[in-house]
Amino acid sequence: MELDRKKDTSMVYWLRDIFSDVTGLVVVDEYLEQELVVPSIALETGPMSSQPFEMGSRTKQFFRTWYIDLYAKNAEQRNEMAYRIMRELDNGISVYDYDEGFPPDVSPTKIGTIGVLEQKYDPISVVPDLLETMYWRGSVTIFTEYSEV
Repeated sequence: MELDRKKDTSMVYWLRDIFSDVTGLVVVDEYLEQELVVPSIALETGPMSSQPFEMGSRTKQFFRTWYIDLYAKNAEQRNEMAYRIMRELDNGISVYDYDEGFPPDVSPTKIGTIGVLEQKYDPISVVPDLLETMYWRGSVTIFTEYSEV
């Protein structure tokens, strides 16, 4: 599995772990295309870039933007989801070697950390007249840097 795919998978498991106490919450690794289940979280990847780290070296720093879309039953639930994510980002996100297997059957080896350089929460207004079922949206955007163990 490519390293970037391991980062994606680590992000999904990280989100599932921090919301493991919320009954019925769905976390998907894609733009939400299936029928909406509320509450849900959809993880979308954004731009990726790299830049040289040291002169005369081929070592690079890798940067990536992530969009964590929130779908909730009301404003309070949406905000609580965002606050929990923002609080947990302070610890960074561990990246694991999923070539070894997946939880809960296997505890894969940690191979790096996604460190958060910038984070932002945007509540998104929804026009009730345009929806059959009312739900509340929000988006947490994070700009990250990956570092190996």
